[in-house]
Amino acid sequence: MQNLKDKIAILGVTVLMILSFLALDAAKYDTANRIWLVLLIGCAAVFIPLLLTFKGIGEHPLLSSTVLLWCALVWVSFYFSQTKNYGFSEAIVYTVIPLLGLSLSTLKSANWRLLRQIFVFFAIASALYGFWYFPTHGEARMAGLFLEARDPRHFFPNTFANFLLMTWPLVIFADTVKKRRLKCLLLSILFTALYLTFSRGAWIMLAIQLVALCFYAKIHAWRLTKKDIAKCIAGVAVTSLILINLLTQLRALNFHTNSLVSKVLFENAESSTSVNERKDSWLGSLELMKESPLFGFGPMSFRYAYAGIQKNLLAISDHPHNWILKIGVESGIPAAAVFTIFLALLFYKILKERWRFSVYLLGIALLGGMLHNMMDFNMNFIPTILVFFALIGAVLQHTDKSKNKIAGFALIMLWAIAIAAVTVMSFNEVKITLAQHANKGDPFSYKDSQMPRNFFMGEAEKNIKSEDTDSATALLNIHLKFNPLDARAWFLKGNYAKAIELDPLNNLAYYRGYLETNPDASPEFRENLMSILVAYESILKVDLHYTAFSSNPDDAARIYELLGIPSKAIEIKREAQQIQKDFAERMDFNKQLVPRTIFGGL
Repeated sequence: MQNLKDKIAILGVTVLMILSFLALDAAKYDTANRIWLVLLIGCAAVFIPLLLTFKGIGEHPLLSSTVLLWCALVWVSFYFSQTKNYGFSEAIVYTVIPLLGLSLSTLKSANWRLLRQIFVFFAIASALYGFWYFPTHGEARMAGLFLEARDPRHFFPNTFANFLLMTWPLVIFADTVKKRRLKCLLLSILFTALYLTFSRGAWIMLAIQLVALCFYAKIHAWRLTKKDIAKCIAGVAVTSLILINLLTQLRALNFHTNSLVSKVLFENAESSTSVNERKDSWLGSLELMKESPLFGFGPMSFRYAYAGIQKNLLAISDHPHNWILKIGVESGIPAAAVFTIFLALLFYKILKERWRFSVYLLGIALLGGMLHNMMDFNMNFIPTILVFFALIGAVLQHTDKSKNKIAGFALIMLWAIAIAAVTVMSFNEVKITLAQHANKGDPFSYKDSQMPRNFFMGEAEKNIKSEDTDSATALLNIHLKFNPLDARAWFLKGNYAKAIELDPLNNLAYYRGYLETNPDASPEFRENLMSILVAYESILKVDLHYTAFSSNPDDAARIYELLGIPSKAIEIKREAQQIQKDFAERMDFNKQLVPRTIFGGL
């Protein structure tokens, strides 16, 4: 019976992974299509307790209670959130996926081996897709299957790199002479893909992982002799170099290729900007944590909270590029502290296992995934966070189990209550969403939703276009009740000064609206605006953050006209149009239509 449960559980995880890759716009749970997300996670919430009976939770009470406390603090922060139109999906994922990982610790060894092979399969399949995509498409980095099918600008090479960091060590398990050549080939494929993501953070993490592996080989007896190890290293290195050179040369026939030297030395604008933006967001996170230390601003609130203290033009992000800082800003310092304690307890368990090779390899995989998320947060995708917590479950499978039945039973009851609540809320959200879709003429029927995102603001825009200002105002008021930090809603209400106060450096439309309604704006305002426009011109020339495809070029041109500088307006428009034309030619959308449709059909 246990074996059957294990197999069904593994099938469920596999289906979840397949759906996540086929519909990445749903699997990216922070901005996912609401109906897809809730169906996926809601089904998982019911699926786990029925099959795995929470046994793994009771066997590891200290770790389980720490995770449960972290989840509880996330839900408390959601309750007090200042951006409540977002965050529900993250709170669900932060409850269900850790529970899934803890439950997977009950898998038998043979079944865990099967799950490990499934994760490796997804990594190899994603890499091979990247091998085809990289030389035949315009994007200069490899992202595997981590791309959004309907928009080539939604492309996630760093997330793919994070996924590879957590999966390549799984290839090394259970070494045999017969499988050694195959494993060397698989490692070559994964290392090639990892290199071609051109993620500097991932390269650093890979180096740390390899040093840790060499350290183990140095101080502990291994099945392989030094000669065998040298052969494996040479084989992987040579095969990887051949693949990298082949793919780069094929790409160079039609497209620009990145340079290792330029990436390492930060010789392009994007690279240097990336470093500066990370530094600023980390420092900004510390400021925000001081402002709201207990409960934070709410899950997925960073974009709105940070915009007001942002230092550089267009340097906004959905997160501060650091998992712990993200939790600290959004869910409070106590939640960040509890999560840090959870990670510390986890790695203590790993080191406590007397250097067992299987546990050590899992630790290397987790170390790479965790450290990479301290430089660039990528756990906002179902595949990455699912693999991370599944690996934790695998570690727990190999570690000592508690015999305290009372503590175990109490934790099981608490987790059962938590998962029941999440399940009810998830399916209630499905019901509300389906009811709203069936009654599209009444947007107010959606006001009880836990995750309306930008629904009310979108409906308000429609009413503004049809000149129904009363309905638009009512809808915007509902949106602002959910999220008073959203500058876009204040802009639509005509409160341009408030919009600029909340978000002064990302949307030039706010300044345009202010100037159009306040032609006698103060000299100080005009001087500040001119400095912003000058900075924007340099950003537009390199199309940083795809700004040429936003409304900012048109808004900048209109502002120049209002300021009495029409020549600059013409120059801005011409620059944006040329960038858009070059981009369309480079991407060659017609050739990409078929593969994007296949992998984006859901």
